[in-house]
Amino acid sequence: MIPYKNAMLGLVLGALLIPGSPVWAGSPEKDPKFQKNHPRQTEVLKRTDRERARINNLYKEGKISAQERDRLQSEAKSVRQEDFADAKANSKTGTVRGGYITKDQQRVMNQQENQLNQQIRQDAGK
Repeated sequence: MIPYKNAMLGLVLGALLIPGSPVWAGSPEKDPKFQKNHPRQTEVLKRTDRERARINNLYKEGKISAQERDRLQSEAKSVRQEDFADAKANSKTGTVRGGYITKDQQRVMNQQENQLNQQIRQDAGK
């Protein structure tokens, strides 16, 4: 059992120490360099994360059903996917981290998030 644990620990530590694979690799909005270089995108992604957490809390409190939670989470996920697609399309390297979103794209995503917030309030108010 101990050699297995040591091997797993080595793999995890090795992955963390490899250049270009930071701990926040799955969440660009948590990367300080990304936040500095992509403030519009960071704002949209953090807002989406807050909405997803809010949806989960409403479900845990029993204010929305599992079906409503899934529908709202799906809508939040689509905003995040749109953000990544726009950033990738605007990237010189063809990656999300190398891209950005324009002010117009940010405005559209903020409108979508406003609609999602309205739906969340309506579903929670039932």
